[in-house]
Amino acid sequence: MKNRLLKAYAFCFLLCCGTSLFAREFAVSVVVTDQDGTAVEGAAVKASFVFFGSSSKSVRVEGRSDSGGYVTLRAKGETQVSIFVKKEGYYPSAKPVNLYESDENGYSKPKNPHVDIVLNKIKNPIPMIARGDDVQLLLPVLNEPVGYDLFVDDWVVPYGEGKMSDLLFQYSGKVDRTEVDANLFVSMGNGGFSRFSMNDDGSVLKSGYRAPPDPSEYEDRLVHRIKRSVVDEVLLSESTYQEGIGYYLLLRPVYDSDGNLKEAYYGKLYDDIRFQPTINGKCAVKFSAFYVNPIKNDTNVEFDPKRNLLQSSAENSPDRI
Repeated sequence: MKNRLLKAYAFCFLLCCGTSLFAREFAVSVVVTDQDGTAVEGAAVKASFVFFGSSSKSVRVEGRSDSGGYVTLRAKGETQVSIFVKKEGYYPSAKPVNLYESDENGYSKPKNPHVDIVLNKIKNPIPMIARGDDVQLLLPVLNEPVGYDLFVDDWVVPYGEGKMSDLLFQYSGKVDRTEVDANLFVSMGNGGFSRFSMNDDGSVLKSGYRAPPDPSEYEDRLVHRIKRSVVDEVLLSESTYQEGIGYYLLLRPVYDSDGNLKEAYYGKLYDDIRFQPTINGKCAVKFSAFYVNPIKNDTNVEFDPKRNLLQSSAENSPDRI
């Protein structure tokens, strides 16, 4: 009985103290630069070392970058550290970093990580029509084009109150319990999409500051495909979805008689467009966020989150710029 009690007390002790039993001290070297590679001095850098098995317990340390953009933060940790950097005049940036790496034999070993953080300058944020929070649209009709009005965030009549089809979706495909072979065609009338790689530097600004003004840099249609099948009890799957990309948008362009662009609106869409057909004959279209500059011929796509022009923006305003 006494031995069982001792074991129970020991187990409780391990549960209470286990978040520090495997901790060791790490030194995290951080280098802060702007988007042009220039060192940023005086940036506030915070590191949060999270302990294994406890999402609420962490050790937080902070410092400021020197004239070369460098700062080293030391603390005890176990698995991962989250770096948060901010400075007035720049967009904040955050990045998680692993404290262990695999050696040549596949074993994990601790490391003192070196972290590059980019702070993008705040230049000229403007009011925009913007929606985030993972946009999910259920197509009201299949096998024929259906338009979506980005300026009012709704399907065009008769399926909604939109007046102009900024995005045209057309779904077709076969879906049953053993096979999915589906296509989604997305077009913009005489507008288009210009693909870009979203910033992966941890900044809330994921795009450039301006959309390309040249209409030749835009493609007029996107084709997305999902194909899944079960062969000999093995699931075969393919998809055209791409991680880490977004699209600049050329909206409602007007051309003169010589084919030159006279006027247009510009915007951007974060993350590649996804779609999910269902066995009951429905299809959902998803992307992370869209932004529309309401000023004609202005290519600026730097969004001011405090001035969202979309109604009910408090509920669906993007958390990225």
